[in-house]
Amino acid sequence: MAPCPSAVLWHRADIPLSTAALGLWYLASTLASISSDESNDGLCALAAELLAESFDAGQVDAAFSLAELWENFGHHEDAARLVAYAHQRDEHPAAEAVAAPALAVKIKSVLSEAGDAPDQDRSVLGPASHREVTALARRLRADPSLLPLGWQAPLPEQGYPKVTEMLLRALLDIGATSAPFDLERFLKSEGRDTEAAAVLLSAARDGNDRAVIELVSRWSTTKPEEARALIGHCRATGRAQAAVTALRPLLTRPQPAVRRLAEECLARLVQDGSAAAQMVQALWQLEQWEQAGRRPAEEVPQDVLDLLHSASIHRTEARRLLGQHASIAGDEARAEMFFRGAIDGGDYTVVHDLAQLLHPHSLFEEEQLTRCGLEADGAPSTPW
Repeated sequence: MAPCPSAVLWHRADIPLSTAALGLWYLASTLASISSDESNDGLCALAAELLAESFDAGQVDAAFSLAELWENFGHHEDAARLVAYAHQRDEHPAAEAVAAPALAVKIKSVLSEAGDAPDQDRSVLGPASHREVTALARRLRADPSLLPLGWQAPLPEQGYPKVTEMLLRALLDIGATSAPFDLERFLKSEGRDTEAAAVLLSAARDGNDRAVIELVSRWSTTKPEEARALIGHCRATGRAQAAVTALRPLLTRPQPAVRRLAEECLARLVQDGSAAAQMVQALWQLEQWEQAGRRPAEEVPQDVLDLLHSASIHRTEARRLLGQHASIAGDEARAEMFFRGAIDGGDYTVVHDLAQLLHPHSLFEEEQLTRCGLEADGAPSTPW
């Protein structure tokens, strides 16, 4: 499975930094690199666990490697919080021990002793007040390492389901991105499937884009009308980007009905004027056209070009593609206009395309422009 912040196993904390922790970081980073190259989810999960263990053992750099792994799987908010906490811990290594809420200390104690004391006293935590749980939830959202990573799974197993649920619901109430997924898993593990089914839908309707993506993926084959209704809700509430992100993977699914659902919903988003939808629709139609064996750029279907033109107002990728099309078609002035527009929008990879266009017969000038870039007024930068 993909290395999710809520799915990584918990580890013992407060272990002094050692050579072993450093070696573990090197090993885990290597595994992360290999697993990403080979798209091996199992290896990714193992790398995430080892990086978490190295970080808990005191190797702060492991947090940045783990955050990068999370980023690759779309857990951007969790990764950002982990990086922020790692910087804080690097600058103030004693801060956590001083400021950790009492409830967090008790939970860490329960989890760290679980393996050594399977028959431990179930009253260690005692009843937790709503105020204590809410305060810890707020701190956890800012500093996720206040508790061992993946605490959501072992804590109820050690006899504390009530505290687990209270804390997960408190995290949900304050808008923690992964909270709906953690709470759903917890409720399913408790056999409360009806409640679990409502959690992600409520989160999706309340603005959690990850929940939208997950539900549309699940429902596309089993509950297409519910998926269509959720996409409609996103359209009505100004969340076109979430809808497009959810629909894009469906275009490549093997089931024709799923692809039709995605195409239908994307068409409506295109009509709404969503640049993201226009871009995805254009690329999808272009891919279908190329798969049919049609290659010459000057024969690109006009509806694809129209979509790219509409999207180019907001999307630099559309300007780049239009520039490449114009260049192949021999319209150098138009190609230069689109390439410069893409660069002005922040896509500096297009400098190479512009250099090839402006200096087709001078490899030296082409390489110099590619290396030095452009000034603010669009003129070539002088060599360094």
